[in-house]
Amino acid sequence: PASLDVLSTEALLVLLQQLLKNLQHGDYIDELQLQQLKQGHSDVAVVALLDQLCHQISVFDFEKAEQTVNKLYAHFGETNVLGKD
Repeated sequence: PASLDVLSTEALLVLLQQLLKNLQHGDYIDELQLQQLKQGHSDVAVVALLDQLCHQISVFDFEKAEQTVNKLYAHFGETNVLGKD
């Protein structure tokens, strides 16, 4: 397909959960994960936060990246889902 579909909210939250785990454990963040984030979302506010998140990860500012993930959770009315492990 010429263009990738934008991420659904459910898919995005799953991706963010995995990303947050990686950030908190200091794990390597896969380029594929970043590419998935860049697929975008139907909500422009979310897209802006995703762009910010990708930038923070690319400059290794993991503390700010973690804050951005939490902002995204808050945007969707979710709490940090890692507490449910």
